[in-house]
Amino acid sequence: MKLSSLKSASWLMVAAALAAVTPAKAVSFNYSSSTGATINFLGGGAFDFSAIPNFDVTSGSAVGTANGSITAPVGGWIIGPGAMTAAVTGVGLIAISDGTFTLTADLAWNSISQVGAGGTLNYLASLNMTNISYGGTNADLLALYNDQGGINTLTFQFSSVKTLDDLRAGGISNSFSGTITSQRVADGGMTAVLLGLGLVSVGFFARRRLS
Repeated sequence: MKLSSLKSASWLMVAAALAAVTPAKAVSFNYSSSTGATINFLGGGAFDFSAIPNFDVTSGSAVGTANGSITAPVGGWIIGPGAMTAAVTGVGLIAISDGTFTLTADLAWNSISQVGAGGTLNYLASLNMTNISYGGTNADLLALYNDQGGINTLTFQFSSVKTLDDLRAGGISNSFSGTITSQRVADGGMTAVLLGLGLVSVGFFARRRLS
């Protein structure tokens, strides 16, 4: 076989292998606070959530069967300094039951934004659900577990304008809603490995031609 044919064949093999490597799609579903459940700003910059369970899944494969609980760390999550946006510290827990099995994960809100009457936790949409555990078969919850990471953003709306200083001062509660999106699974370096094999093959054939 000619060198050019060998090189072409090796690149075609790499291209075919890369085509077979398809990244997993992220799953996304919504939730809202259960009747009577609220996000509570406690004073001293702390906040937590009332009632257990305190939210219901409202979209996706778990809708109508799953409820969940957001549990704050001891002392609550803490809002840092800032006028309209701020960092949030503390790691709590989130649990979502499919009726038989329960998904659990560590939950860190990371950031908060308060503009006018509306507020958002994790407004930068960073990874904030980690150490996920689940033993059930619900499609959305299983995808979240398999991806081993989630992005949870939560919003709340007041009837009048509030500032972050108002939230830090406390004495405010409201209902809430949110969206959970799984972290996309990378290909584990397979793309780099395949490209490396292709380059090695081409290099090998080039050396043979020069020798």
